[in-house]
Amino acid sequence: MTKNRISKTIHETLSSALTPHGFKRRGDDYIRRIDAVSHVVNAQRSRWNKGNRVSFTLNCGVHLSHVTSTFRNLPEPAQPKLTDCCISARIGMLTASRLDIWWELGDSDDTDEYVEVQRDVAMRTTDSVIPFLGRFEAEYQVAEFLSSTCTGADELIDPRAQALRMAYAAVIWRKLGDADRCSACIEEAVRQSKRTPLQDVIVAFANRWRADSRSNPLIA
Repeated sequence: MTKNRISKTIHETLSSALTPHGFKRRGDDYIRRIDAVSHVVNAQRSRWNKGNRVSFTLNCGVHLSHVTSTFRNLPEPAQPKLTDCCISARIGMLTASRLDIWWELGDSDDTDEYVEVQRDVAMRTTDSVIPFLGRFEAEYQVAEFLSSTCTGADELIDPRAQALRMAYAAVIWRKLGDADRCSACIEEAVRQSKRTPLQDVIVAFANRWRADSRSNPLIA
């Protein structure tokens, strides 16, 4: 009963905060599509939840078709999940404190405590998540962000590895028909990956991408 009540509370809160901005619920995710860009918001429950108490936080992401799937050499998902996004962030990383934020609800909490959590979730969603996702409403905005070096407030936005950012950017620039920026990002991805755990993955992607460039359906 408790978890059903908590799940209902989370989804009612998110629906109230996100639906006016064009999001639609798809299972546990909320998705908004703006042309070729999809925005994803998801409530993540703690793996350490026990008994009658549930801790949760919010994640959000930006998805473009055939970006992460091309990099991973996997089929494109029918419905994007947070793990399919080429940009993602936890809500706490979007606030001024840059500290992780978790909410907790339980069976013994009274109505006022539930209302307090609902208000805080709704406020932070409106103040932090919506403006962040609003920065990425076109493919070129995503490509420009991934092609740049994150500094300041954006340092905790994923992916944080510059090599991975550049690899994703390369796919998007090629989709947009900019072969020069695609090539530059590929070369930079390989350079940035040297002597890192990503090196073999990035080099394999770069080799595959170069070899398949003429037949890749993304390249028109």
